[in-house]
Amino acid sequence: MSRLRQLGRDSLVYGGGAVFAKGIGFFLLPIYTRIFSPADYGVIELLSVIASFVSALLVMGMDSAQSFYFFEQKAAGEPAQARLVGAILQWRLTWGAAIVVAATGVAPLLNAFFFEGRLDWTYFAAAFAGALLLQLMSQSVEIFRLLYRPWPFVLVTLAQAVGTAGLVLLFVVRFDRGILGY
Repeated sequence: MSRLRQLGRDSLVYGGGAVFAKGIGFFLLPIYTRIFSPADYGVIELLSVIASFVSALLVMGMDSAQSFYFFEQKAAGEPAQARLVGAILQWRLTWGAAIVVAATGVAPLLNAFFFEGRLDWTYFAAAFAGALLLQLMSQSVEIFRLLYRPWPFVLVTLAQAVGTAGLVLLFVVRFDRGILGY
């Protein structure tokens, strides 16, 4: 019964934290719709969808592999688990950078097809680099989940959400960077 209580408590912490983190973006939606025109917001959303596709390439199944091999290495001890996480991080950095460069190289085609050539390549580079950083952050946060540490997981996830929202507002409102600031 204690395992069931622990599962319920952890599920509440993880789930509540995820809902709160996603809620930050939801509550900022009225601000974003006031700042951006419908056309700008459409560009942002389409860039987000394209970046999500690149994110799927960036993941490369490493999230599942990390979870599987992390527990497989448990018998070998923490140093083996740390080496595993480090190796996956190196793989993600190396191939992630290559994917970002390749995707940015394809940006003129995406720009012509989706935006009729109206965007600069830097919009795509920023979206793709942001996708890579998000994947790296996701891997780092996932370590807390694998170590059964729900509170650090939630706190880092919330800090990421608040930090991202703060940076978006800073770049868009204060520095007037528009879509690129987003």
